[in-house]
Amino acid sequence: MKPLKVNKRIILGPGPSSANPEVLNSMSNPILGYLDPDFFKILDDVRAGLKNLYRTKDHAFALSGSGSSGMEAGLTCLAERGDKVIICSYGYFCERQILMAERLELEIIPIRTEWGKQMDPSLLEVALR
Repeated sequence: MKPLKVNKRIILGPGPSSANPEVLNSMSNPILGYLDPDFFKILDDVRAGLKNLYRTKDHAFALSGSGSSGMEAGLTCLAERGDKVIICSYGYFCERQILMAERLELEIIPIRTEWGKQMDPSLLEVALR
């Protein structure tokens, strides 16, 4: 079978995004199972690197999932039922974050503006007061 030829592109959105050539090269290695001893060594290295990156002595781990799963994990870890949160909404994923906050029973202060337009920082300043 002839390999697929795709022209080189630079993608700078929230995802999918362009990958570093070293990452792509690493991805061509044989697959490791999640119970493989070599996998645990890699996982320990990743955890140590994350702890260093975030300058924490607490646990750190990588979350495999979409950007939305990362948003939800962040909300879940940082807020408890009844907490007040301000969410600036200017597009689809901002509205998705509001839905996540509703499911977590957070008290939401939405600041909405036209989709795709820059949020006026003064609106956030007023809400924070």
